[in-house]
Amino acid sequence: MRSRGTADNTVAEGQHITMSGSGSTLGMLLGATYGPVTGTGTILYTDGSTASFTVTVPDWWGGSTPAGDQVAVTAAYQNRQGNTQYQHPAYLYSTAIALDPGKTVAQVILPAVSAGIGTTPVLHVFALSVS
Repeated sequence: MRSRGTADNTVAEGQHITMSGSGSTLGMLLGATYGPVTGTGTILYTDGSTASFTVTVPDWWGGSTPAGDQVAVTAAYQNRQGNTQYQHPAYLYSTAIALDPGKTVAQVILPAVSAGIGTTPVLHVFALSVS
């Protein structure tokens, strides 16, 4: 469980996320702010090989879901600063990226989309899984 006031996601800026596991799918729980986002990342396998992937994520405020993706979470309202609520839904999306099932994932390099400065579209990554 995260501590109050700590981030529950990371802004995708090309970070290397160490993982371990093999399977057929890399699952991602994502959201975007300030508009839809598209970015390309890389999967690094333990044998040194790599595979690129591209994700497209609608804005959390609501938008059309890209083919193959789905709305994973719908929040009925938004929490705002000052302990207030804004009565508009917020959305997180899931996507599934094909993996080579005969290989073991060593790292995922997140897309380098934005540093989250100003009103530039931002890709938020909440979770990754290999299954």
